[in-house]
Amino acid sequence: MTVHVVDPLECHPHLALSLPSRPAILAAKGSAAAVARKLFFWRKHSYSPGLILLAQALCGARKIRTMPHIEYHERAVASHGDACGPAVLLVNEAPGPSEAASGVPSFGQQGANLFHALRSAGIAWATASQKFVWPKDGKLDQSDRHRLKAAFLDVRARHLTCTNSFPRWPRPSGKLMGFCAPLDADVCAPDNLKRLRSEIAPTHRAILVCGRSAYLACVGTVLQAPASRDLSALTAPELEILNDRLGARFEQGWYMGHTRRWSTHGPRTASNLRSVARFVGWKLVSDAAECGR
Repeated sequence: MTVHVVDPLECHPHLALSLPSRPAILAAKGSAAAVARKLFFWRKHSYSPGLILLAQALCGARKIRTMPHIEYHERAVASHGDACGPAVLLVNEAPGPSEAASGVPSFGQQGANLFHALRSAGIAWATASQKFVWPKDGKLDQSDRHRLKAAFLDVRARHLTCTNSFPRWPRPSGKLMGFCAPLDADVCAPDNLKRLRSEIAPTHRAILVCGRSAYLACVGTVLQAPASRDLSALTAPELEILNDRLGARFEQGWYMGHTRRWSTHGPRTASNLRSVARFVGWKLVSDAAECGR
């Protein structure tokens, strides 16, 4: 990872058109984070990654660590959910290789995490599906496991829309496999936010934000220590910003954290998913034996 000296106004000239004058900014004394917060509210919550670069430069921290080079798979993975209107939207970070191959979000390991968590929470439409070992590859064939997976995905689509903060699989440059988070600038790009807004339906009443990049796309700020926020309800101000940013009308939201950590906090994950179920009216099964545990 290299270190470069960066002038944010050169890298992001559009910022100069929408920010207050430099003397006004410099008058906002404090750390880079404090200045960034002031700039954030000056711009009415329309955060961009260039904002923190500008704040760092104004506070004298001019050495910026750059991200490793990444590349994106050519296939854009669209949201997966019935047009008739699921009540919940789940936003993951980005597709992986299985999602890029299938064209379905939450298809591979993320899909397995979701399948098992929904069943463990006792959500009736998930427990009604037969328990099976989730195939994590990017195909659907005629084997029993793949047929059961296809059937569950059809059921899932009627209750839950799955999408990603960025629609293409990010991986280290030159690597055929692997995964890395999408760049913040790409997550916040106008075209990407337009894509995310287009995937929100009037029937969506609740949103599950899963991971740092998903929070950045939805709320527009970098979530500090995201693991400490796992499995918590979004605050009223967060939900207001999210709805304004995405042109949505979500009534409730949860920051669920990355799905790979759901099994680590099994009881808390189940409790949060049951709260989601009660809010949107999903039936719950009371007998833990029916939950596939």
